[in-house]
Order: sequence, then C-alpha cells, then structure tokens
Amino acid sequence: MAKPTIHIFALGGTIAMVPDQHGGARPALSATDIIAAAPGIDDLANIHAHDFRSVASANLSFEDLIDLAKEVNALLSDGADGVVVTQGTDVLEESAFALDLMVDGGAAIFTGAMRHSGLEGSDGPANLANAVRLAATIERPVAGALVVMNGEIHAPSQVRKVHTSSFGAFASAENGPLGRIDGTGVEWARSIPQTPNISPGSISGIARIAYYAAVMDDRSAILQTIADGDFDGLVVAAFGGGHVAEETADLLAAMTGNMPIVLASRTGAGRILENVYAYKGAEIDLISRGLIPARNLDARKSRVFLTLALGAGWSLAEIRTVFSKF
Repeated sequence: MAKPTIHIFALGGTIAMVPDQHGGARPALSATDIIAAAPGIDDLANIHAHDFRSVASANLSFEDLIDLAKEVNALLSDGADGVVVTQGTDVLEESAFALDLMVDGGAAIFTGAMRHSGLEGSDGPANLANAVRLAATIERPVAGALVVMNGEIHAPSQVRKVHTSSFGAFASAENGPLGRIDGTGVEWARSIPQTPNISPGSISGIARIAYYAAVMDDRSAILQTIADGDFDGLVVAAFGGGHVAEETADLLAAMTGNMPIVLASRTGAGRILENVYAYKGAEIDLISRGLIPARNLDARKSRVFLTLALGAGWSLAEIRTVFSKF
C-alpha cells in the first residue's frame, strides 16, 4: 500500500527554537530541520516541508491564518492526505480553532513543543511524530483541525493552554481529550465535534473585535474606552455563568446598538447560563438586552469566530444562530 502524502507547515514557535549566544531561545529551525529531529516519520508518510512563517506565535495574525487556510485547502483539494502545522503554543488554541473553521475537505493537525531543542527532554519530535501519524491515518471525511500534544488529541473548539510550561499544558476541561495517540496507534474516546465552515476566500477584511474581561470593581473605565473606539464587535469574558456589574451591564446594553456583543465566561469551562439568574447584570438581563450567549465556546474562541464571520460578511442573525449551536 502506498504511503499517504502529508504536508508539514512550519510557523516557528518553541518547536523551531534554539538558544542564541546568550542562552535565550529564538525561532531558527526550518521545517526540514524540525522533520529531521523526529526520526521515523518518513516511514509513516511521504513528507513535504513548507517554511510558512518563522515567528514566536504571539506575532501570528489573522492574515497569516487566512493565507495558511487557503494553502491547506488547495493541497487537500489537490489530493494531499493530510496537513500538519507546527507552531508556538502560546496562541495554538486560537490558531487551531481558526483553521478548524476555515479548512474543508480534510484535516489539519496542529502541534508544537513545550521545551525547545536546546533543553533536555524536548517534546517536539514526539509531538510531531504523533501529529503525522494521526494525519496519515485519520479518515478523509473529517474536515477542520485537531490539536495533538503530549500524546492527546483535542478539539480546537474545546482545548485550552492551562499551564505555562508543563508537557500536559493543553487540556479540554469540559469533556477531556478526543483520544490518545502513541507509537502503537490511535485510541478514540469520543467523536470529533462539528464546527461551521467559513471559506477563507470569502473573508474580505479583518474585523476589529475588542476583548473585555470582567474583574471585580472595574468601574467600567476600560469598557468605556472600547465603547468610544472604532470596533466592529466585542467579546465579554464575564464572571461565572455570564455576569457583570450593574454599571457594566448598562454600558454593554448601550453598546449593542453599535456592534454585536458576545457574552462568554472567564472561567474556562462550562456553558453560559441563559435562564437562571435574573438580577441586573446577570445572564437573563444581559441576553434580554441584546448580548449573544457564547454557549460552550470560551471567550478567546468566540473572538476568533466573530472576527472571521464578520470578515466574511455574515449577518447578525447568522452569527446568533451559529453561536446557539456551540
């Protein structure tokens, strides 16, 4: 049986870093270098290397991800069996979710490293081998993206980075990983959740989405700055199940006439409540005044979806409908 064809896109990040003359790590390794450090992956697939970007992931932009999605979709349409993306872990949960929304006709497997190659026990080679193994064996009807880290498979819509440096830094708090993967194969624990598709070719611009996190006794000064700014939308990382202070609630209600506002939670797990608390600033009050409940989608992922959907010209009604399905 012929080996599958897998394309590996390197975007930089810890997996591509080596220490400089002062001991601090910087992106330096090419896609070919990263592949060479993971012995055995040539036995799994015919590998094609792509040096797409070489940056710390904090510098990745939506423009980068849209361009990446276009290239991934073109390769999958042309017969590639799968794609692996290596990048920094700091924004991996966001970029993987963006590709989950934009990739169609196959799977893009995201991975990275928590320790660079200059440190003992670097996890990059094992993570890359597992990502290639998954890309080479996953069924073609799967469309979107997946995250492979530390022998676990995660859905981009659910995974979060929950530790600064642990090998187990990525977790899906609500339902756990989709499955596990190692040298013996893949063991699935549950099915892959479906997400909506936004064609990258339909995105004509990058919407400016503000992000506001509720904190105790904030006095709404930051939120007022957002209200006075030039934004296309807002995501609120609210307390608990979707709660803010009374003063904040009034300002948010006034802002709904100018932009879509998504109500998410800062907690990291659990669905936004919709029919439990009725006091001013609670979820019943906020939703009745026009805020869109994010349901199970966290605030950072909500910002990604809202950015891409508005950039693609989706209506407020379409956006509300999709959020109701997360």
